[in-house]
Amino acid sequence: ITQATGTSSVYTDAGKVTDPSAVTGANYNIVFTVSGGATTYNVLNTSAGTTVQGAQPYQQGQAIAFDGISLSPSGAPTNGATLQVKPSTRSSLFGVLDAAIVGIRDATSTGAVAQNVSQALVQIDSGMSRLQSSRGTTAAQVALSAVGAHRLHAAVPAASRHPPLWQRRSTAPCVAARSARASVAARRAARRG
Repeated sequence: ITQATGTSSVYTDAGKVTDPSAVTGANYNIVFTVSGGATTYNVLNTSAGTTVQGAQPYQQGQAIAFDGISLSPSGAPTNGATLQVKPSTRSSLFGVLDAAIVGIRDATSTGAVAQNVSQALVQIDSGMSRLQSSRGTTAAQVALSAVGAHRLHAAVPAASRHPPLWQRRSTAPCVAARSARASVAARRAARRG
């Protein structure tokens, strides 16, 4: 959820999915209208070009729910203020941190700061969950590999097992050293005799 360009008077929490079966994966705009002292909003499905909710009364902090999504806006929206709702995408933690820094640094209002901090925290939490999941999967794969190697080693008869390469000694240096010693001994014997 982001504030459209020029919107700083209204911001929202990170939002949440309330009914996964109703989520469409579409992009939405929540457009606020101020007329005669009353503030209303329209929820527009920008992917399909349809109005999901029209002329709904706005109350600060009251949830706006549609298509399995719920979010709670805050602030006093001005006429035409717009919140953009898009499906989440995977992004790197470093990209999330960079975007958060830029968003907070360049914010023009406290609402914009709150919006950027809220989104950054949700994305960081999501990234950390993916990281934990990856660590768990990797640890499980390593454990299974170790168990498999142990079972394979136990299944091979001891007589046919070879020591690991790092434990094997090459005989070539020994043979070369013996023949060098024999050559030196032969030369010494020839000099004496």
